[in-house]
Formats: sequence, structure tokens, C-alpha cells
Amino acid sequence: KMLNRLEGQQKERLKNIISDHLKSTNVYGQVRSFVRDFLESEEGMDINEDKLLTTLHEKRVVEEVLNSLGREHGNQLSHSSTPTSALAKKAGGKFLHVRLKKGRGFVDHLHDASDGQGSLVVHLLWHGQRHASKPVPCDVEPNFDDTFLFHLPGNSDRPVSALSSPIHMVVTQQGSDDRLEIIGTQEIEWRKVLVSGRLSIDVELMGLSGDSTVAVGLLGLQLELLPKSHNLLADEVSLEQVIKAERESLLEHERRFFNSAKIWWKEFLQIRPEHGNRMVKIFARTENDINVPVCSFVQPMRGGRAIRSAGEASRFVSLIEFSRMQPLGSGSGRSEVWADIHTVLSSRRGDVEEHAILLCNLLLGFRFEAYCVIGTTLAGDPHMWVATLERDLELNKIKVTFWESLTGSRYSHGGSDSPSVHKYGKIGCVFNHESFYANVQPDDSVRSCSFDLNNMSHWKAMDSAAVREIRRRKHVPELSYYPLSTHMMEEVLEQSLRDLISKRRGINGLATHWDEELCQLLSPALTAYEAERVYGSASGLADFQQSIRNAVPDDFSFKGFPIQFCHLSAPRMLEDLLRAKAAAEIVSLQGGVDRVRFAVRSHVVVYPERVCAVWVMLAVVYARLED
Repeated sequence: KMLNRLEGQQKERLKNIISDHLKSTNVYGQVRSFVRDFLESEEGMDINEDKLLTTLHEKRVVEEVLNSLGREHGNQLSHSSTPTSALAKKAGGKFLHVRLKKGRGFVDHLHDASDGQGSLVVHLLWHGQRHASKPVPCDVEPNFDDTFLFHLPGNSDRPVSALSSPIHMVVTQQGSDDRLEIIGTQEIEWRKVLVSGRLSIDVELMGLSGDSTVAVGLLGLQLELLPKSHNLLADEVSLEQVIKAERESLLEHERRFFNSAKIWWKEFLQIRPEHGNRMVKIFARTENDINVPVCSFVQPMRGGRAIRSAGEASRFVSLIEFSRMQPLGSGSGRSEVWADIHTVLSSRRGDVEEHAILLCNLLLGFRFEAYCVIGTTLAGDPHMWVATLERDLELNKIKVTFWESLTGSRYSHGGSDSPSVHKYGKIGCVFNHESFYANVQPDDSVRSCSFDLNNMSHWKAMDSAAVREIRRRKHVPELSYYPLSTHMMEEVLEQSLRDLISKRRGINGLATHWDEELCQLLSPALTAYEAERVYGSASGLADFQQSIRNAVPDDFSFKGFPIQFCHLSAPRMLEDLLRAKAAAEIVSLQGGVDRVRFAVRSHVVVYPERVCAVWVMLAVVYARLED
């Protein structure tokens, strides 16, 4: 039905998208298998198009197609029919060739494996270079069989063995309902390949549930240097000495910082003994179960062309799914593990700490004086948010803005936004990549807090030299941006919602009449809503309201319900719509075509990492009852 409404060029474009991006996935096979089974079950009976479409929705086939429109674009650079060695030779330079092989023991988190609708993806980061594998069906022994090329940074004065950053690996699972889950992560010491030029290893993936000592799966890897050259190879003994010296140096830096932090903490408690109860956190656990300074998690990130303003950065971070990480057997307790930024970007989910750190990183990239703030809410719950300081040296004033990374909201500290608005209660400490300050003011409440960080009677600073000496273990990942066909995604999503709503009303004996003109008129409102989230103002709503007034006949009323999602699952959207009273009333409205006309419109805005803001408005124009 939807294809018949498209122009010829649009129709061919949609067909090509589906063909190109579904042939290599299990979705294409699911459609063929489903249609074959459907025809066999209906043998000898008239084939009903509506029944076929309804069953397709029930089996989530349409939903899987919709998700796939945006799922494969991130992998285009990682795959080619040309042999890897030929690609390396053609590109020039030196490369680390990584081949994924078969996995084993993936048994703990594969909730969708039984119905064959889930998929696994391996994400790799090394020296700022990122790759993602082709999705493979969930299985206890998934066969990834994928290859990647990492460019070896060239420096004649620095041997390859000095490139100490490990390869960071993240394995994610994507369900049929578009939900992502982290299976496990690991850091890989790749330099042993320098001994012979080729190395096969098994990587133990560790979960993030709070018990990183238990492997959640094994993944075979083959590493190879390309092109093959004796100039890249290293003596095994010499290499071990280099790695050992680096570890000893790292341990020495950590020891010096720990001793400095211990002295600092003692002085902090001497100011007031009750400071021991404040929200001051100097160390946090990494994914590989190592306690490191919190400052080491913060590093400036440039948004590039994908993030054009601080407002877009805040909006992007808020759209990443909030997922509370809890250790095993902890009940309602919280994990002390702070995930790596690469893990957050790969899984598009994170706890409050990861959200705040990512936003702080991006604001620092825009040259803001930004800090992560550790404190509490008004209810006393631990919380982390971001503060930016704008200094007016002439007036000797500091303008402080709070950024809530989970919602994208901003609040002016000391201005019109009181704690009752932003819900922040107390402040224990603030930190970024260069500094760490603990709040030593008699009253640690947000309401009375001064942000003059240079005032030693208000804030106790950790030695800046000690903070700068903290080792950053990995290169900062660059944000990936993939141009997706949002117009086609909107078309498919709207048709899916129409079919689901029409089916639901049909069960209750209600006909559904869709008004194409009214659908078009909803677009300006959805565009304005997203602009308001990014820039703080919703220009265009007045035009939308004027259009609706002109389009609604006398004695008729208009009712609309807008809602925003971070996924592309039409069934999940309908479930949320029906939980809202206003939307449920629209869906259940009775009347013929001359008295009730429905409309649905979507607006998909794509941010980096395939993070999407998906706005949907369900609307109706209906005849008012006569008095």
C-alpha cells in the first residue's frame, strides 16, 4: 500500500535500500520463510492481503525491516570483496589486520537466541579507529568471520612496539525490538603479533554486571601485520622488556597518585570530620576491575561535523538510553564500574555517570570550562551531572550552568532556577581531565554553593601536577555519523503505525479513515519540538497552529498527541501511546468518514552513533456533538 503512494524514483530507492541491506542478514531469510509458511497454511484458500500484513506485524517482520534501514550503514568501511592484503597494498602504509573468527560459550545473555531474531555485533577501537562487524544471528557459537584493517600510525622516531594502547572490544546484542544489550568487553594486548607477524588468540569477554572475573564468552582472533615486512618485527625478549617497563611505569604513576591522594584526603578530613560523609569520590572501577582516578575518565572529545553545537551535544547524550548498572546479588545496590566511552557509544546505553562523563567530554571539546559534578538529588539519592563556568573577569562574576545529561535540560545556578526546579540537593566534588575539587563550604547544599573554585576556603583542590600525571589508557573514540534515509524510515514507520492502529480499531468494529492532508500539516509541530530540545525555543509552532485552524471545518475539533521515542519499533510505540489517556481516547474515537478523520506523522532526526530522536504525533479531526 505504501509503495503505491510513492513516486517512481522513491519507490525504486526504497526497494534498493531493502535489497542492499537485507540480503546479508537473517531478516531477508525470515521474510522468505514467513511468506512460504503463510502460503502453505493458506493453501486452497483465497489469499487476503490484510491478513498477510497483519500476520507480518504480529511476527515483527515489518519492524525488523524498519530497524534494518538504519542498522547496516555503520559497517560499510569494514567490508569489501577485495582481499584484505590487496586493500592494504592499494591503500599504502602499514596496517594491523584483525580477523574475527568463531565465538564459544555465549550463553548468558542471548535472550533472543531461541527465536532466532537477535543479532550480535563486535565493536573494535584502536588509536581512534573504530570498526563494527556485520550482525550475525545469536548463537552459543556465533561465527563472525569478519576482517578489519587498522592503520599503524607512522613515526620514524618511534618504534611500532611503542604503540601501547590496547585494542578495546565490545560485543553487543540487538533484539528484534531494537533493544541493545552489552554482552561483554575486553582490552587486547596486540603487540605480541610483532614477534612473528601473525598471531592467533582467544579473547575472554568479561561482563559488566559487577563481577568482571567471570567470562561471558570466548572469541577467536587472528592478528597479522600488512604488508609483511621484517622492519615491523620485534625480538620477543625485547618486546617483553618494553611491555614490562610500561607496566612498571604505570604502576609507579598510580602509586605516586595514590600516596598524594591519601595525604590530600587526610587534610580534607582535618578541615571538618563530617567531610567523610560528603559525596567525594576520587577513584572508580574500570571495566577490567581496576581502580583508577575519576579524572582519567574525562577527556575532551570533538563532535566534528556530527555535533555542531553544545546544544546538539546535550541532546545527543540525552537520547542515549539510561540503563542502571547493578552488580550481581546487590538487590537495589549500584555498581561501582564506570564503563568506557567506547562501550557507551557502541551499546547506545549507559548509567548516569557515563552520560555525565560523555557530555562533559563533548563540552570540553567545545572549549567550555566544564566539570562533572558528584552530589545528590533533593531526595538524597547519589547523582552526577555537569556544570559549566563562564567567568566575567571585569565584573568578577561567575555564571554557572547545570546540564542534566539524562534529559538535556539546562539550569542557571543562582538565577531563576531553584533546586525545586532542577532537583539537585548537595554537591560533594567537581572534576575534569585537569583538576579535582572537593567542596569544603560549611553548607554543601546546591542552594548556597559558591563556584569560585580558586577560593581555598570553599574548595580543596588536588595537586594539579598529580592530576595531569594521571595516565589516560586509551585514545578517545571519534563519533561516527552515518547518513541514513530518514524520509524512507518515516514512511515505513508511519505505515506500520497506521496498520497497527487500523487493526486495533477493526477488532472493536471501528473503521479508520486516514486524512493525508492532515498528516502533512503535523510536520511543522514535530520539527519545532525537536528544535526546542536542542536550542531551547520552538519556532514554527505558531505556523502549525494557524494551519490547523484553517484546515479544521466549523463544528469540528482537533486533538493531537505528540510523543518522542529513541527507537524505531512501531509495536512498542503503540503500547506507549495506549498508556497515555489522550492518545487512547483518540484511538477509540467512534464515527464515520464524514465525522472522524485520523492522522499520524513521524519525524526522525539522526544523531551520531545511529542515535535517533523519533517524534510521532497521533491526531484526529472529529465532529463536535450538538448541544
